[in-house]
Amino acid sequence: MLVVVATDDSEANALIAAQARSRNRLVNVVAAADQGNCITPAVHRSGDLVVAVTTGRVPVAAARIRGPFEPHARRALCRLPFRELASIRRAFLNRGDRARWAEACEALIGDDFSESVEGRVSFDARVAEWR
Repeated sequence: MLVVVATDDSEANALIAAQARSRNRLVNVVAAADQGNCITPAVHRSGDLVVAVTTGRVPVAAARIRGPFEPHARRALCRLPFRELASIRRAFLNRGDRARWAEACEALIGDDFSESVEGRVSFDARVAEWR
């Protein structure tokens, strides 16, 4: 169970958090992250892409870092072929061929991954080789 503590009374928040922790619950204290034992990152979702940013208990900073990323994600990263890659991964792993999946990862998700997807034609051809 997750307990989110978000009252406007800091003493009540501390008491609720302490009681929840004593019951081994996950606790997120919105106004005092150090009183909780879990955090909620700033999240951006775009298609199958989910990016979470945390800054060590400074949520405003995480939101600021996530902010500039959002337009880029909408333009480029949301077009990344996660479903195609997931299908290839599933096929190899269902056959018990982890070594072949590792080879496919190296070929398809290397250092040039984002750039190669931007030039879709060549990336699509690379994906077709692994189907």
